[in-house]
Amino acid sequence: MRAFILCILSVFFMTATQAQSITITQPNGGEVLYACQQYTIKWTASGTSNYYNIDYSLNGGAIWTSIASNLNVTNGQYVWTVPNVESNTCLVRVRDKNDTTKTDISDAVFTIHIPVVVTSPNGGEVWQAGTAHPITWNIQGTSLTFNLAYSTDGGSSWSTIVNNLSTSAGTYNWTVPNNPSTNCLVRVTDAVTGCMTDVSNNPFTITPAQPVLLSPNGGELLTQYCDNTITWNPSTFYGTVRLEYSADSGLTWNLITSSTTNTGSYTWTTPSVAGSRYLIKASVSGNTSLYDISNATFSVARPYTVLYPNGGDTLLGCNSYTVRFSKNVCLYGTYTMEYSTNGGATWSYLTQFSASNNTPQTFTYNWTIPNGLTSTQCLVRGYYGSTPANGDTSNATFTILPNTVITVTSPNGGEVLPALSSKLITWTNTAGASGTYSIAYSPDNGSSWTTLANNISGNSYNWTNIPNNPSSTYLIRVSDYANTCKNDVSDANFTVTPAQPVLLTPNGGELLTQYCDYIITWSAATFYSTVRLDYSMDSGLTWQLITSGTSNSGSYTWSGPAVTGSKFLIKASNSANVNLNDVSNATFSVARPYTVLYPNGGDTLLGCNSYTVRFSKNVCLYGTYYMDYSLDSGATWSYLTQFSASNNTPQTFTYSWTVPNGITSTKCLVRHRLRVIRAMLLLPSCQTM
Repeated sequence: MRAFILCILSVFFMTATQAQSITITQPNGGEVLYACQQYTIKWTASGTSNYYNIDYSLNGGAIWTSIASNLNVTNGQYVWTVPNVESNTCLVRVRDKNDTTKTDISDAVFTIHIPVVVTSPNGGEVWQAGTAHPITWNIQGTSLTFNLAYSTDGGSSWSTIVNNLSTSAGTYNWTVPNNPSTNCLVRVTDAVTGCMTDVSNNPFTITPAQPVLLSPNGGELLTQYCDNTITWNPSTFYGTVRLEYSADSGLTWNLITSSTTNTGSYTWTTPSVAGSRYLIKASVSGNTSLYDISNATFSVARPYTVLYPNGGDTLLGCNSYTVRFSKNVCLYGTYTMEYSTNGGATWSYLTQFSASNNTPQTFTYNWTIPNGLTSTQCLVRGYYGSTPANGDTSNATFTILPNTVITVTSPNGGEVLPALSSKLITWTNTAGASGTYSIAYSPDNGSSWTTLANNISGNSYNWTNIPNNPSSTYLIRVSDYANTCKNDVSDANFTVTPAQPVLLTPNGGELLTQYCDYIITWSAATFYSTVRLDYSMDSGLTWQLITSGTSNSGSYTWSGPAVTGSKFLIKASNSANVNLNDVSNATFSVARPYTVLYPNGGDTLLGCNSYTVRFSKNVCLYGTYYMDYSLDSGATWSYLTQFSASNNTPQTFTYSWTVPNGITSTKCLVRHRLRVIRAMLLLPSCQTM
């Protein structure tokens, strides 16, 4: 077919040669042109209008495409920008615009090459982000300097790979970006001649890179509450990054952040729980199936460490030891130190420290061990702020033993001691004692203590007049006077029984006076509570309350009863236990407070004669006394006189009575009566006149 076309052209050429007036000199066959280059088409002409139409054909003249129309030139030249096409059957045609019979065509075909042809990737490739692949292209006819770009959206937008790349090989080793897509293209453009460009014939695919977590990646030791930097290779992620941590080797995960910018690092405040099974997982937020996990577990430790005692030590009561713990750099504030004697079930306060900066510090505390502790389950812990559960504790238990420099031997438990009696307190000591001692007792199992003696020497003390404070929970404590921590307490409780109450007065044989104050007394030491007082008028058959509870002062002022008698008793009892009491040893009497002295019965008085009527009063009553007489055995009374007593002294009153004449009676009486605040007293005489 090609031979046929050439034969036709040859015949045409020979025919036209004899008539043509236009002759193409270039391109005239065999040339190799490159797309986008500036190529000068040349021809000679005679007898033309100097207006030309120029065309080119890519298929040996079957189809023509205009290059220029109505071109007015006289030099027979036109600079042609070669189209960006590929063909080896190209022709150029020049015609007189006004006389198309005047025409010429290239004597033979020439070639146009596209100077930039992308050969890879050219469609269908699958390249993983982060891997390196060569971009290749043809470079003939180019400036050998190129701009490379890629698109992930089928060419709608482009991202630069490299600019002004100088190469004579037509290749570039491209590290594929982590921008996954199935609609990717590569474009290569001549940096000098921008129209020399080519794009992948078909899309290729970029698959996501395998995310790479950098740290923590296993084996690290992080600190509770402190900021730590999680790092990753940002080129292995696209979009934002999701971060999680696991405290159980990946069985469960806890969110750190659902989306942080892909900068390659994130500041993480480590959790409050210590452990050695931590992992970090870094994922692509938009596709969490793309992730990386720490290669191995790392640890989160407490920000402080107990240094001493840390397990296995034996500490003695009363001795001093330096407790030490250190803190990390990142936390400052208040640290608390505590100790436990039961394996951590309960804790007792030791001290607090204040850290004012972010520097590592070691804290020390001089701890004097309390005496009397015995435990093999002791621990010390230190913690920050108010979260003791997250403190550091001694790695193992240590032992605290009592300081046995002093040992109480008596009373040491089980003894029964009567109140107000005496007891010899005894103890032993080793060479660690100073030789002087303090003695104390407790009636309430150690809740409170009363000192018996200080700075005494020897190994015994006679405890006299044991207090009348009955209890079954008594203890004795013997302490080193120079170091009271060195002490010993009775191994068990002993008992002090109540004293026998002792009433002192009235205790039998006393003569008390009606209405007069009388002081009841007792031995205060023999009572241990308030005192209840009762009296009996019938030798103890019945009892009348005086007071249900008066202070144990040893005395009580009693206003005697209004009834006289000789069978009185007093009973004094402990209010807390009325079965503990004492009663007057014998009865005592209560008499009237005044007495008629004359006439007092059996006397004979004559009318018109004067007689001295007399009566006496006791010390306790004063006021106005009245004197009356009766002629009918007291059925009726007549006024005689009155007296005034102004003080509490005993007194005798007299009155000179002139007996009225004309009276005859054998039933005469004289009486005296006192008007006082408490009562009216009428005391008749027994006299016959």
